[in-house]
Amino acid sequence: ILMYSRFDMDVEAQKDAIQKALAKLESQSYVERNGAIYSFLTDTEKDIERQIKETIIDETEVTQALGDIVYDEVLDLSKVKDPVTGQFHQYTRKIDGYRVSPREFELGINVITPQYSGFTTQTALLAESTAFPSVLVVLPDDMSFISELWMYKKTEKFCRINASLSDQDDIQRIIADKKEKNIRRRKEIIDQVRVAITDATLLVNGSEKSVAGNPKDRVTSAFMDLVASVYIKKLDREFKESEIPTYLKTSLLDGELTAPEREVLVQINNNKAQGTKTELTTLLQTLSRKPFGWADTASKCILALLFSRGKIEFTNGLGQMNAEAVKLALTNSRELQKVTVDVVADYSAREVRELKNFCNDFFGYAVQSKDPKNLADEAKENFIRLRDELIQIQDASLPFNDRLQEICNKLTSLSNKERDYLYRELPESFDELLDCR
Repeated sequence: ILMYSRFDMDVEAQKDAIQKALAKLESQSYVERNGAIYSFLTDTEKDIERQIKETIIDETEVTQALGDIVYDEVLDLSKVKDPVTGQFHQYTRKIDGYRVSPREFELGINVITPQYSGFTTQTALLAESTAFPSVLVVLPDDMSFISELWMYKKTEKFCRINASLSDQDDIQRIIADKKEKNIRRRKEIIDQVRVAITDATLLVNGSEKSVAGNPKDRVTSAFMDLVASVYIKKLDREFKESEIPTYLKTSLLDGELTAPEREVLVQINNNKAQGTKTELTTLLQTLSRKPFGWADTASKCILALLFSRGKIEFTNGLGQMNAEAVKLALTNSRELQKVTVDVVADYSAREVRELKNFCNDFFGYAVQSKDPKNLADEAKENFIRLRDELIQIQDASLPFNDRLQEICNKLTSLSNKERDYLYRELPESFDELLDCR
């Protein structure tokens, strides 16, 4: 208990003098500090305390330890969920520009501590926040938890190395006590970091974000601002893999193409203009990066919609893929390899109308498909259906059996024709085929 020596004493000055005296005693290993508690040391304890302070650790160890505290203990953010799209965004974890996460991602969070040796002015930090797609979390200028973290790592290393090197009971007791106090020290550091991030300045894309709340909510809010500024073509709704079979049903489609659907067609057409095939895996990677930032699941759903609209087609080593094969490829990652995507060739309204009128007359019912791709697919399916019906009535005793066989062969041939043939060459045979009917 400290007592005033006189009534008119300057309390703040006295407090400052005491803090300086305690810091000097601590630096000379006469006392040890654990949080706000100071304890006098015995000669043996002083010797161990001196050895702890002289323990050499690399700065990266301290940075990594701070990263673990910030991202795992305080923020508890392995990924950031977009509340609109339901997408989870992975990010690069950094402390003072040093990566503390195993992998590098397109977006990041960078916590700037008082010991940062880079840009220090607000203007310079704002400029840095525009150079890299990251949320800058600028902590208040208070080094207390940094110095505590150094002592934590030094104590941890010393205790680990010396735990079994001495058989003296008093030394083992001191080391055990150090380990216990070090656990409390880490908890206090976590509390200090939590307060620091609560009071931190958040910088995103050259501007400061005024966000209230706890550390996790503040950083999450700033991160979603970053997502919006980087992924300028981000989606505005959630897509689920379970919806892919539904999107492959043409009967549910109507209206104009959506903006995301048009963006996918632009990517495929750009590749085609450069003479490059669009591989499905590469397309998904492109759409996952800026300026899109789409989740693979969302991209697959949009591709399913385009396929159903007859705007694109998928091809693998076996040729063009039907709806069932496309569903398998889009819902099974192992089936993605060697799948390419291409736009369906444009056909004039006259060509589509002529094929549709022929199908209505030839098959005896109104076909349902409206777009060129699905109309051609429906025509080929009906060629096969009609052939199978004729095969059922074939009989060698019939005088026209040979003619039936010729027609069956013709229908088989038509079912294997490319789409271009049905629109560009088949019209020349419309009258002949209708006569067969």
